[in-house]
Amino acid sequence: MRFCIYGNPTIDIIKENPHSEYVEYGGGSYYSSLPLIKRGLSIEVYAVYSPAVSGHPVAEYIIKQQYSSNVNIFKIEYHGLNRTLSVVDKAPQIYDWNTHVGFCYVIVNPVLGEVSINMLRRIKLNSLILAVDLQGYLRKIVNGNIILEYNPDIEVVFELADVIHADLDEYEVISRNLNSTNIQVQALKKLRGVLVVTARPNRIFIITSNKTKIIELNEDYYAQVKTGAGDYFLATYTYYYCKTSDEEESSYLAHEHTTRWLMYRDNVRPHHTPTTQHISSTRIFKNTSP
Repeated sequence: MRFCIYGNPTIDIIKENPHSEYVEYGGGSYYSSLPLIKRGLSIEVYAVYSPAVSGHPVAEYIIKQQYSSNVNIFKIEYHGLNRTLSVVDKAPQIYDWNTHVGFCYVIVNPVLGEVSINMLRRIKLNSLILAVDLQGYLRKIVNGNIILEYNPDIEVVFELADVIHADLDEYEVISRNLNSTNIQVQALKKLRGVLVVTARPNRIFIITSNKTKIIELNEDYYAQVKTGAGDYFLATYTYYYCKTSDEEESSYLAHEHTTRWLMYRDNVRPHHTPTTQHISSTRIFKNTSP
């Protein structure tokens, strides 16, 4: 199986609590690549390459066709089970021509809208299965902070994608905008495939154009840091969905494997920490002082 993943990598400054702040590599394309690499599958990552991410674990998989000196640098602060995100530096959009050749199982996982809707239409043409995470289409930068805001482009995503992932916060943003029952029905009718909403740690909604299933899970593990959980889940779900075409079984398996990964990561964190050289070259602490 050949997987093509779209989305820019990131360098994340993570403030887990008032006494713990560290830097590590991240990005939706990175976290989505992990379960596929673990299974020995062939992957290609389509992103804007920067020398600042030369040490990033996903760098060796990036098809280096587009370059920039800028890189996504996020500051992520946890407040109990909630978190806030802000932008220290931002990579450019991925150009529409920076796409794969031949047929591929595709995961589109932008962090800040770097994959345009026009590009998504182009990607669709050579996709055996197209999976999309909605986060990058709902995020907006306001005064340096990342907020969630409804974007009508997601209705095009509904029409194009075979698998769509959103977390509960993202789905609530969509639902609030589609506050009329008739509008919600019309929007959901556009769903080509399945919308999977994760309400961790123990509930998953499986939504199609004609039905909604709620899966209750016997799991109450709360990860110390949830960064990347949805991305890992989406890739694992897509892998099993490609093999089984079973929405429910894929959800159970994706949840199980994502929980195992989160438990493992909590025990070994921090991981893949950028070196001092990479931190310096990306101006990692720019605008991060109180």
